[in-house]
Amino acid sequence: MKREEATVLLNEMVDEQLLEAKEEVEKEVEKAVDEKLTEAKQEIMDAVERTLGEKILSGREAILAVLERAANDSDFMAELSDNPEQALRGYGLTSEEKAAISSGDIRRIEGWSGKLTREQSKWLWARLQQERW
Repeated sequence: MKREEATVLLNEMVDEQLLEAKEEVEKEVEKAVDEKLTEAKQEIMDAVERTLGEKILSGREAILAVLERAANDSDFMAELSDNPEQALRGYGLTSEEKAAISSGDIRRIEGWSGKLTREQSKWLWARLQQERW
């Protein structure tokens, strides 16, 4: 009986160690995949920039570029108000980012970009004032 108990105990210990090793390997694989995807994305953005001669902006950079342009370019601000889809074309924004800018969703934008300056938030406040209740 002792031999059987020892075998069961040993099997349980081995199973536990295998499970821990598996979890550790899965974490390492996930980290490696994330790093490779980030590198690949940057390589693609660099290749597009070299090919087109234009810098592709990340989400945060693109959002801030739009807000700063709107603050300094009244024609762009008007286009953003009248035809946001057209105005935001070429910035590489996601549909969620476009919707937040179009609607003046300051909280969501600051969640992505960090605290905005008064100048950066100028369009958003103007957009919110356009809302009719």
